[in-house]
Amino acid sequence: MGCRSCTALASAPAAADGAFDPAELRAGCQIELEHTSDPDEACQIAKVHLQEDRHYYSKLCSLFPGEAGCQFVPKKTSWGPAIVFGLGVLTLLLLADE
Repeated sequence: MGCRSCTALASAPAAADGAFDPAELRAGCQIELEHTSDPDEACQIAKVHLQEDRHYYSKLCSLFPGEAGCQFVPKKTSWGPAIVFGLGVLTLLLLADE
């Protein structure tokens, strides 16, 4: 996706809620609240991430299990090859699908 602000992510078109795994979407909506106080904007950001990778939050939570929202996704310890780029406090995860 490159480097875009949360506002740009939130305004990007996203699929309807039913297009996503409910556990992934619930976790994403909770996790993305770290970037905004608006729950609708947080869910929009989560949907954009899930359009890119349907297991985005399961993968994120396997690396950072203490994140708020991680209790909603199944625990998995292996996702195959991973490339992790540090961006200051933020970490961009590019994890290969199984």
